[in-house]
Amino acid sequence: LLGRPRSAAADVSLRGLAYYVDTYETETLGVTTINQAGQLGQPRFRWTAQMAYAEGLWSGFLQARYSGTGYFDKRTAPTDLPQLKIGAQTLVDVNLAYEIPMASGTTSMYVNVTNLFNELPPPFSGLGQNYDPIGRFYRVGVKAEF
Repeated sequence: LLGRPRSAAADVSLRGLAYYVDTYETETLGVTTINQAGQLGQPRFRWTAQMAYAEGLWSGFLQARYSGTGYFDKRTAPTDLPQLKIGAQTLVDVNLAYEIPMASGTTSMYVNVTNLFNELPPPFSGLGQNYDPIGRFYRVGVKAEF
């Protein structure tokens, strides 16, 4: 939303992305093939929902990111201990920006908060690629166009 001309009317846009993985297998000669869909690092279900709003010189962006439940290691045999299930995580991000018109271009100031509600990774998820290990994160910046 930064750096584009704005009209006085409000502009709203919505976007949603989702995916579901039914089968995730790697075949190795002499090794039993296991469907690893739903294992830590490869959740069966993920989605992202985004909303952008702009009116005049102000703009905002809201995003929710969901990573579904999974299992720690699906290679264990049925006779082993019960499989450890890892919980889901939903993160919310927000960005607010204000454009300052200038004679030689536009300057934008913004504040961004990633993981707004400081949602921590589920227990036993380690540093899995589908979870945010940092927690709430702030960014403040200025973008100048000449």
